[in-house]
Amino acid sequence: MSNVWYLLKVQLLAFFNINRAIYTKDRSEKRKFILFVILVIFFVIYFGGLSFGYSMLLSAGLNALGRPDLLLAMMMAITSVVVLFTSIFKSSGILFNFKDYNMVMSLPVKTSHIVASRILLLYVMNIFFSFIFIIPAGVVYAMTSPIDPMFYMGYILTLLFVPLVPIVIASIIGSIIGYIASFFKRFNVLNIIFQFILILGIIALSFSAGNMSENIAEISSMMAEKIYNLYPLAKMYTDGVCNGNVLSLILFIVISIAVFGIFTILVSLVFKKFNTILNTSKAKSHFKMTELKERTQIGALLAKESKRYFSSAIYVLNTGIGVILMLIMAVASLFFNLDSMGEMMGYPGFPTILARYAPIVLCFFIVMSCTTSSSISLEGRNLWIIKSSPVREMDVLKSKIYLNLTILIPAIIITSGLLSIALKPDWKTVIIMFLLPCIYAVFISLAGILINLKFPNFDWTNEVTVIKQSVSATITIFLGFASLILPIVAVILPINIQSSVMLAIVALIMIVIDFLLYKLIKTKGVKMYNAL
Repeated sequence: MSNVWYLLKVQLLAFFNINRAIYTKDRSEKRKFILFVILVIFFVIYFGGLSFGYSMLLSAGLNALGRPDLLLAMMMAITSVVVLFTSIFKSSGILFNFKDYNMVMSLPVKTSHIVASRILLLYVMNIFFSFIFIIPAGVVYAMTSPIDPMFYMGYILTLLFVPLVPIVIASIIGSIIGYIASFFKRFNVLNIIFQFILILGIIALSFSAGNMSENIAEISSMMAEKIYNLYPLAKMYTDGVCNGNVLSLILFIVISIAVFGIFTILVSLVFKKFNTILNTSKAKSHFKMTELKERTQIGALLAKESKRYFSSAIYVLNTGIGVILMLIMAVASLFFNLDSMGEMMGYPGFPTILARYAPIVLCFFIVMSCTTSSSISLEGRNLWIIKSSPVREMDVLKSKIYLNLTILIPAIIITSGLLSIALKPDWKTVIIMFLLPCIYAVFISLAGILINLKFPNFDWTNEVTVIKQSVSATITIFLGFASLILPIVAVILPINIQSSVMLAIVALIMIVIDFLLYKLIKTKGVKMYNAL
């Protein structure tokens, strides 16, 4: 088993650029790594704090209903769902169809050891979700509920086993999607479509599962029944940790390890064949010579960026999920009686309240969807090709910015139009609902490309490293969320000015920032690009 640990160690060192940060003589590389570590720690503390606050609110309600044990069950279920979502996206690039497949398979190591190391890499990447969701929930549960002395032992023991089964389920789903899509010529497009359908299905299921009109006294038992029926391991987890049932605790751990181990063995049996299928390209038949199309340099570069974008399911799903959620929210708003919902919650004029915050909500989804934060890094070792082409540097950068805007602007127009119909706001709010998200789309596109020029990563062997875990992507998403403080403060300020007017002022400020960022890209950005 020592080979497994060596392989895992090498993968972790490469995945997080640890080796490069330790042994490089370039101080800027060391600073980048330190900044990345600081940002990761900040995000873990930040989201852990949010999770703690949510657990406190949830605990108060569950204690009042006499079901404090549901807190850990719900947070365990949330952790499992998050791990499931993220692992589906990652499994196709880490477990199967990874870039350095040929190099890894040439090593004098058993296939089962390679498979085990890569599944463990998925595990290490997802264990943080257990820390973020379950640790705060456990602290809240210990603070607010009478606990058995066995609680601490069971709680600590199970913490590391929660992600195992969700990782297996996600890997199976990702593998099935990849296998089905491999039989078609448009492999990547179908892979993206299948995964989006899966996401929409899970969202639709969550909506239907949450449709409860019964009285509050029945909600607690219904919540328990739904969680336990959908995920029986949650029942074992709750009985073992909260109720001190040793048998349930042992069953939960044994089943989690067994499922994980059996999956590892089965994957090792089909690993080579499956990767061969996924790595085999399909030739197009019936080739016909057609008229040669001409494009401008920007048009050709944009076409190239589009092909690169849609060739990666991870790229599309990670940067497109905000757009999809935004559109789903807008469509759903047409089918809900918002006035009735407001009356039930004790908020008369609920649509007006929603309209006030709608532009900010749209901006939140927009800053989640940035392709430019990794577009330079994704050029990888092929960057020299585009740099040696007879095109202007600024045109290359513009094409990457235009791709993000091509994705975001149409989605903003559709979403704002649907929300305008559903919420029926005044004309000022309608204008802001269209205008402010578009300004933020420009902002995040410009900021993303500038940050990626400052913190490029060309040594990746897996796209997930660049798209999700890179310094550039982390800083961009952090900057995007930080920029939302301005419109949020503008809306909640206790002054006698309409929120639409305040957001219009924010829009003017952001336009100035966009202009300054564009000028910075034309000067310093071009120089950084030439220095790559």
